[in-house]
This record gives sequence, structure tokens and C-alpha cells, in this order.
Amino acid sequence: MTDEILKRTILITGTSGALGNYLRTFYISKGYHVIGTVGKSAPRVNEVAISLESPETFKGLYELLEGRKPDAIIHNAAMLKKKGNRKAMFDANVTGTRNILNLSEKTGCRNFIQISTVGVYGIRSLGKNRDESTKPFDIEAYGISKRKAEEHVRKSGIPYTILRLPLIKYECDIFIRKMTEGGGPIFIRKGENKTVSAVTPEFVAKVCSYIIERGSLNDTFNCADSHTAWKNLVEDHCRHEGIDIMNTRKYSQFAVFGMGIVMGPIALFGQHTPGEKLKKIMREI
Repeated sequence: MTDEILKRTILITGTSGALGNYLRTFYISKGYHVIGTVGKSAPRVNEVAISLESPETFKGLYELLEGRKPDAIIHNAAMLKKKGNRKAMFDANVTGTRNILNLSEKTGCRNFIQISTVGVYGIRSLGKNRDESTKPFDIEAYGISKRKAEEHVRKSGIPYTILRLPLIKYECDIFIRKMTEGGGPIFIRKGENKTVSAVTPEFVAKVCSYIIERGSLNDTFNCADSHTAWKNLVEDHCRHEGIDIMNTRKYSQFAVFGMGIVMGPIALFGQHTPGEKLKKIMREI
């Protein structure tokens, strides 16, 4: 066999996105044979464009796999926002997950990692100590679609691990970056010290590597590695990105609306989703 065949194979969906691209680069650097999927972006080496909701577009993906059984599938692709088209979001996030699970079954992959979100808790993600036992209170389509996708994963019979991510720090964090670049208000005096959980892309990669090496955990976990005040989170992001912190300290009593439906409530009420359940299992990290 060639060295290429001997490499462990990982399939990562959504490698054109910030987190997916980070994971792709990380695993290539570790010597894995990485196959990625993209949506509308131009595919790079060992990437293929697919439509998650349309399994007939998976032909090129099966060709890239060339009969390999993936050592793991990291299902990261999702539609975050589709203005005015709730069905398209559910097709991508729910039907799309079911289609990737079918691919996992057909290829014999027995380690399925679902990248999910603390948004599955709905409005109850806001506040403190929102652990995995928190019952969802659904109000937003993205969180509902990701929760339904989780249900398909659990019922599939494929060994799985579900990772619920909070805000992703630094280059993978589209929300804070958009606020600081857009010049809008980012602080609320009554909310700037509320606790907000976050995770770095490096920590997500470490967690996935643990699962790939040790096997599926067959459970659902909050995946956060820091818990800090909203003000500190934004200031840390600005320092990391080289943004003048003095120019970003913009307050407004209406900031909760200016920040949008996602970030405004988080800044005002906090979003503390402890990851102790996961860390208890993974003492090595």
C-alpha cells in the first residue's frame, strides 16, 4: 500500500467556513488524509462541492473517498441564516444531517462527531449555568433545526458525539468581528459583566482529536473552554485582532437591538454554558 492509503482518513463537512477550514488545516498538518465538502465555494485539493439536502450531489464525495472507510466524520456544515426561508435552513441542517449519517452508514464510519450549538437551548441558553440538562425553549429557527439534527444523530445507531459550541473566539467568531468592524454599539452598561462562555478553534480540534483517538462518547456535551464577562470577551477579541480597543468601547441603551437577535441578548443577559461534563471525561486536555 502507498503512504496515502495508510493515512487515517477524516471527512469534514463545511470546510469553506471558518471553523471547518481551521479543522481541515489542523488535521492536514497532523498527517491525516482530509476530505472536505464545500457549498458554493470553489473546491480545493480533496474537497468537493455538495448540497447537503441533495444526496444525488454526493457522487463526487464517494469518488474522493475511493472506497476508504473514514476513521471519523466531523459534520460541521450548517446553514446559519437564510433570511425569509426557514425551509431551506431545515433542509440543510436537518435533512442534510440525515444524509451525512446515511453516508456514514454506507462507508462504514463508526465515529460521527456532530458540531452543534448551545443555541439548541433556545432562549434558555441565556443566563447562568445552562448545562446539558437545560430544557430547550424554542424561539429561533437555527437552534430548532440544530436540535432536530441532534435527534437524528442519536437515533441513527451510529456511534456519535455531539458537541454544543458557544461563541467561537478570534478568527472563527463572525458575530463579534462583524460588530467591531461595523462600528455599531457593542457594550450595554447593565450587561457588560454578564458571564459569556466561549471556545477557541484550537480547543475544538483538541476535543475532536480526543474523540478520534479514543472513540465515540455516545453523549452530548457543551464544549466551552472559557467563561468570562462580555466586556472582557470583546476586549480580548480586539487585542487578538489588533483592533484599537478605545474605538470599540461604544455604549448604547439601545445596543441590544443594534447588535441583532443573537448578540444583543447575549450581551445583556449573558450566556454561561459550562463544559464540566466534557472536561471531566477529558482530563488529558
